[in-house]
Amino acid sequence: MNTSPSYKLRLLLCAALTTGALACGGAEAEQGAQGPRGPVGEQGEPGENGQPGAEGEDSVVNGEDGTDGEAGLNSLVITESVEPGALCANGGVTVAVGIDDNGDDILDEAEIDASETICNQNDAVQDICDEAFAITGVSGTEQALYEGQESSPITVETNDDANVSLAFVGGGALEPALTSNTTFTLTPQELGEGQHITVVAAGQCGTDVITLPLSEVEPFESLLSVVHIFSGAGPVNVAPSGTLDILTTLGFGEATGPLTLTPGEFTFDLLVDETVVGTTESYTLEPGTAYSLIAHNNGGSLAVTLIEDDLSAPSGEDTFRARIVHMAEIAGTVDVNAGPDLGTLAPIADNLAFGTVGDFADYSLADVGVIQLDSGGTLLDYENGMATAFFAGDVANIFAFETAAGNVRLLVHYIEFGFASVFTANGLPVPLFDFEDGTIPAEFTTSGAADWFATDTTSSEGTFSLASGAIGGNERSDISLTFNFPGSGVLSFDWKVSSENNWDRLLLCDEISVCTRTTNNANISGSVDWTPASYTIDEAGERTLRWSYLKDGSGDVGDDMGWIDNITFTAEPSFL
Repeated sequence: MNTSPSYKLRLLLCAALTTGALACGGAEAEQGAQGPRGPVGEQGEPGENGQPGAEGEDSVVNGEDGTDGEAGLNSLVITESVEPGALCANGGVTVAVGIDDNGDDILDEAEIDASETICNQNDAVQDICDEAFAITGVSGTEQALYEGQESSPITVETNDDANVSLAFVGGGALEPALTSNTTFTLTPQELGEGQHITVVAAGQCGTDVITLPLSEVEPFESLLSVVHIFSGAGPVNVAPSGTLDILTTLGFGEATGPLTLTPGEFTFDLLVDETVVGTTESYTLEPGTAYSLIAHNNGGSLAVTLIEDDLSAPSGEDTFRARIVHMAEIAGTVDVNAGPDLGTLAPIADNLAFGTVGDFADYSLADVGVIQLDSGGTLLDYENGMATAFFAGDVANIFAFETAAGNVRLLVHYIEFGFASVFTANGLPVPLFDFEDGTIPAEFTTSGAADWFATDTTSSEGTFSLASGAIGGNERSDISLTFNFPGSGVLSFDWKVSSENNWDRLLLCDEISVCTRTTNNANISGSVDWTPASYTIDEAGERTLRWSYLKDGSGDVGDDMGWIDNITFTAEPSFL
């Protein structure tokens, strides 16, 4: 706690001001009492004014306390001459370091953290010492420091390097060690910033003292993210070569990390089950550095690339940092544009060849609602979900990669948070079923307690839609669509429900074995008018989707049924 005289005086002044504020409040109350028609509420108002005044004074006092502690300006280095005698035959100097707690610019015995006496090497007679001994420079203090690791040498330059000797005052947690008469190393044992060490240099003609501020001491570790965008493999394990010490397991189109590794030389194996399908070249992972290890396509085969990541924070509010990493070989050289929408795109990277790792840049959240890749005039627009893909402060790699079906997707890896999102390009929607002939197409089958049927009582477009059958408590009405999709894309549809809210529901289920109120892909309940919904088709092939209207054991509300209409499929663009 700060108990300096100036601090005590500030407390007394604050107390006096506080007392004055209360006295002023009381005086105004007396004036109000003199007017018989003055409302009681007016008497209370001066009191409220007085209270904020007191809070303001408290805030000032608290602020001063914080400044004194944070700045640490009371740290002192005191140098005292030692006269020739038993301690030092030719005289010398005693250097003490500590915190001047009482603010008197003197280090009392209790305030001294460390001290050292250094003796002169001779009596400094005039014919030997034409100039006073002095430290003329220091090099090596800007280097990165790591916990438990010996630093590179730090050099102290003087005007008498041939005869100099060095000593240290304080800095025990830094473990200084001499490597020559002018150099020393540090082996920090504590993490953090603001550390310093006081160095005393002694020569034939005297002594000199310097206090050296040091870089922040960081953990001795490397950070590694892993990205799997090689379309020729499903789930893979990643392990240091020759081991089964699995660092991570990733499916295609996934990323993880950063993982913490001890710096050094590494090669990595990519394994399917326990079989090695690829081995990287040897990499040197430096301390305090972040990397991404990318498994990707190259000429149809597996390739692995290691890139260095910059985790520096974005420079402004409502901004994020990102770069484009072009690993979609099938797309060739691309230009990259971005903007709030498709009508306001601007270039962010030009002529990116396959394998190019772009530069990190800061982007405003409001300026990135769409990312577009221009592959020789073929435009790939990534719009769905992009407006909410980033948050202020994000640092991300944006990987362009290809699938086995020739699609080019974007994988956004949020490096510091260790998760990723995949975005697909816009396609052209193709109508599949609009039910305008008033019948149920052959691709649909109905089941349950009552069949679905075509109806002209309501529709999202046109005249007809499909409606669930009339059912009772604890019953269901199902309709399933079995369709051979030509590729990956998005199945979209409109649906509507009129039911007992939360208890009776219209469900969408894919090929899960159980389709219930709690196990489904999507559902609506209550009174919901026509609204769009979608389901992602991840690859070509036959799929079955089921819509079910499901009731609980009691309660009939509204029309007690569900409807679907306007089913379309938007295929993901492909270069094949």
